[in-house]
Amino acid sequence: MNHPELGRWLETAWKVKETHIANPSATVLFGDSGQIHNTSEKNPDKWFVQKSYKGRTLLFRTPNNEPWYTTMPQRMYNRHEGVANTAHVDGHVIAVKVSGIGFQYRLGHPLAYWDRY
Repeated sequence: MNHPELGRWLETAWKVKETHIANPSATVLFGDSGQIHNTSEKNPDKWFVQKSYKGRTLLFRTPNNEPWYTTMPQRMYNRHEGVANTAHVDGHVIAVKVSGIGFQYRLGHPLAYWDRY
């Protein structure tokens, strides 16, 4: 789940409706994610998961989720032969490179397909 842009913890829950999202077909809601090892890497296509991490990752953090984006780096990564499976707000699913989702861009950037703007 995209956290905290679209999903929140229950104690701070608020409802995001599809009408709140500028481009539902371009906005990623779910994607392959894990505990990233090389957290300082700027290129999302070079992120890889920690081999020692055995847990499940239910969410991926977005760059505006500091300090947790850095200290608890549950992020999307290219899990399947260089791409990640993604599910978008409008319901379609596609495999794309993580860099194509725009984690290297700030909130509100037109190429940040993880935000709702």
